[in-house]
Amino acid sequence: MNNEPFQPDDIVKTCSKLESGLNLAINGLRACTRGALMPPLFCSAEDIVQGMVTKDFIIDQRKEYIRMLNDDHSDMDCKGCLMVEKKRYGDIHFSRLGHIDLQHYSICNLRCSYCAYTRDDMHYPPRYDAMNILRLFNPEDVEWNAHVDFAGGEPTMLENLEEYLDFFRSRRIRVLMFTNAVKFHQAIYDGLANGSIYLVITSVDAGTPSTFKTLRGRDQYLQVLENLSRYAGACSKGTGMLAAKYIFTDSNCGDDDVAGFAYAMLALRPQQVWLTIDFAPMFLGQ
Repeated sequence: MNNEPFQPDDIVKTCSKLESGLNLAINGLRACTRGALMPPLFCSAEDIVQGMVTKDFIIDQRKEYIRMLNDDHSDMDCKGCLMVEKKRYGDIHFSRLGHIDLQHYSICNLRCSYCAYTRDDMHYPPRYDAMNILRLFNPEDVEWNAHVDFAGGEPTMLENLEEYLDFFRSRRIRVLMFTNAVKFHQAIYDGLANGSIYLVITSVDAGTPSTFKTLRGRDQYLQVLENLSRYAGACSKGTGMLAAKYIFTDSNCGDDDVAGFAYAMLALRPQQVWLTIDFAPMFLGQ
């Protein structure tokens, strides 16, 4: 049966994330997350556990979402996304693996006050094996610019972290890893040193131990700085990069914290320093 919604020469609205993206989320599988915008779930976590997901299933879901994007009645966030473009339908390849959001867990060893998982008490271990889904794609399916946002949750709490990193390295998928650096992990160090991890991002968010403990729930400030120093050393040996992030909130804007963070960065010398604000009050009406 021909399940193609369009003819090859039809010009259709599309998006690279719908064509080749995978968002492995806590509650199931979708194409991507783009800030507050996200397409509907391909399937739930329960469906994945029951063995519903195959490569053909993902291809069919991608085609269906392109069809929905082009109709005048389906309700989907993608219709308001700036990434939507137009392309000849025959030029779309639905079997590729491009951008990956690896977020199928939310377990963490911190309890940051600004974190949605902390506010909602939603620190969950993985409900399904995301590696089984990734392995549906062959090495030749991987796009030349494929990359993964390895987030969560805290990745160093995954028992099979090395397995994921080995998979991404063998497929030449660039890794952007978000870790709080409370726990040093040799596989992250090695990935930064050999370049298979492109970027490690850590939110420090304090310049004093007391503020770190108040804001993030544990007295681990000095441990985090020590681990970041080790990761920065790995970057100096290879092509990986370390980014230290500071999220400004009501409780960490004092002179002691700002100056303490600045001096810490001068000592650590990460490749990048990111400064931002806590956006949660804007969305939550606080």
